[in-house]
Amino acid sequence: MRRRAVVYITRETAEGRQLLVFTHRVPDAPDVVVPGGTIEPGETPLDGALREAREETGLSMFGPPCLLAEEVWHGPDEVVQCYFVHLPLAQPAPDAWEHVVSAGELDQGLVFALFWTTLPATSGLWPPMARHVHLLLP
Repeated sequence: MRRRAVVYITRETAEGRQLLVFTHRVPDAPDVVVPGGTIEPGETPLDGALREAREETGLSMFGPPCLLAEEVWHGPDEVVQCYFVHLPLAQPAPDAWEHVVSAGELDQGLVFALFWTTLPATSGLWPPMARHVHLLLP
């Protein structure tokens, strides 16, 4: 069974808690997603979430990761164990930026357009990834 991290990166602002999301041009990709990907052999879910966050955003400093939820996704060809991880941002970041992914088999070379959305708004976020966003609310 493949393991996957779904990463909720947040920052605190005067407007409230914000969630980092992005768009990219990949055939059949949802319009808006959060960072995440396959947890490598030997990685814990939290280590995989940190690696994926760094690879897909270019950010490097986070507070302690927190496992929020686990669930199993049943696809047409595989079953995936998903770990939903909260990573509070521990560095300044722009309101929006583009990042070229420099690692990972499938994402290397892709350009991600990253931006923040103020919670609880998650309009356009791919529903399976949005399933546990409510756990980020105060």
